[in-house]
Amino acid sequence: MPASKQQQASSKIAIFEQENFQGRCHELSGACPNLKEAGVDKVGSILVHSGPYDSQEHKIVLYENPSFTGKKIEIIDDDVPSFHAHGYQEKVSSVRVQSGTWVGYQYPGYRGYQYLFEKGDYKDSSDFGAQHPQIQSVRRIRDMQWHQRGAYHPTN
Repeated sequence: MPASKQQQASSKIAIFEQENFQGRCHELSGACPNLKEAGVDKVGSILVHSGPYDSQEHKIVLYENPSFTGKKIEIIDDDVPSFHAHGYQEKVSSVRVQSGTWVGYQYPGYRGYQYLFEKGDYKDSSDFGAQHPQIQSVRRIRDMQWHQRGAYHPTN
């Protein structure tokens, strides 16, 4: 059995209609491309019992030159408002995200252009959409909950 099928078979989640795991609960295992067909009308919170998930650990390595060469700065589970405070200049031409999701900023203090970094390799600054290889601060995305109240409402 392919690894992706094994993961699907072992996935188990509980979807609650209200926040904080309250209200009607729907247990799902495996893929579910249409929640409405599974009887889910509203999602207020989700509990993952087993299956793939995004680690809470964050690790990113930023390199001065393309193709992961030159001076580098490695950041683990920390936000960095200024690379200068860590003895690193602003030139970042390649990035390797080993875990977590990050936002890189053009200037110190989380200002300027923003670049989203998800797990993977960015061999050149053009790979992450930068016109110039300049990043001077980074911040972790720690809470993937974008809406204060359950904002998912299936359409007909």
